[in-house]
Amino acid sequence: MPHLLPTSSFIATGSHLRVDGISFSYPDRRVLTDVSFVVSAGDRVGLIGENGSGKSTLLRVIAGVLEPATGGVTVNAPDSHMPKIGLLHQEPPFSTSATIAEALEEAVAPLRRAVEAVSTLGIALSFRPDDPAATDAYAHALDTAERLGAWDVDARISAMLTGLGLDGIDRNRLTGTLSGGQRARLALAWLLLNAPDVLLLDEPTNHLDDAATAYLVG
Repeated sequence: MPHLLPTSSFIATGSHLRVDGISFSYPDRRVLTDVSFVVSAGDRVGLIGENGSGKSTLLRVIAGVLEPATGGVTVNAPDSHMPKIGLLHQEPPFSTSATIAEALEEAVAPLRRAVEAVSTLGIALSFRPDDPAATDAYAHALDTAERLGAWDVDARISAMLTGLGLDGIDRNRLTGTLSGGQRARLALAWLLLNAPDVLLLDEPTNHLDDAATAYLVG
């Protein structure tokens, strides 16, 4: 069973993650037995273990990709919104036929929608300033946009690409033409920009140089 460290990691960016009694077996062996722990909002927790000890399996169970034999995962998200778990693993979350720009826009779509909601509900509130429901809806949309950091999304995209060493690549280039290392970095950028409530990173520094690793850790 894996022990707590940095080759794979959990980051509860805005939610409380609870893992209760997770067990999982493949046809030829059991890899997880009664795994339980809690990660509080804002905490970073790492996993350490030998190859085949179950680190990636545990992340995939938490993300809902694999069904555990026993136990469960609970994510308590702020504002009672539907929690989102982001998992970085071998397969990138974008199509190889998409351009870099299209992949990035797909990643930040929730942030774009948050900004649009503030605008739409702000207009509605201007027509019904004394309506408590309209006031509450606008306040909730504003809180969501602020929590996601939606206002500076374009600056965040540029900073992310620079930090991960992708800023010199034409954003109109197809992701399928990128090298394996470049696709891995773009997948990491995609996941970070998508702003999940819980971030699961499976050996995220494999394709990063020292500067990009320092950016990610910072």
